[in-house]
Amino acid sequence: LKKLKEAKLHEQFPNEVDIPMNVPARVKFQNFRTTKWDPKENLPYDYGRIYQFPNFRTMIKQIESEQEYNQHKQDRAQVQLFLFKYMYISSFINQLIHQDILLKNFLKIILKK
Repeated sequence: LKKLKEAKLHEQFPNEVDIPMNVPARVKFQNFRTTKWDPKENLPYDYGRIYQFPNFRTMIKQIESEQEYNQHKQDRAQVQLFLFKYMYISSFINQLIHQDILLKNFLKIILKK
């Protein structure tokens, strides 16, 4: 009867182990302390695709600094492009003004004659 009761309990709770009251659990299971245990063993397949970062906060800071650098680089390129367009347009306008002045002077000379 006792064996049947123990078998039924073992069937209901297969991972539980009874420890005598006079023996501490750390003494009873001290041989398991030296056993190497791989925490990633027997995990589901999808868990294998999860990436672990050594230092997540450092990685976030690095990504943010790279984004700031790229944004600064892009802004600088846009400013250079703007300056190039401004210089090109302003030189073109200066040429037009210069040509207009020449045309006005030419017309003044012609009209005076």
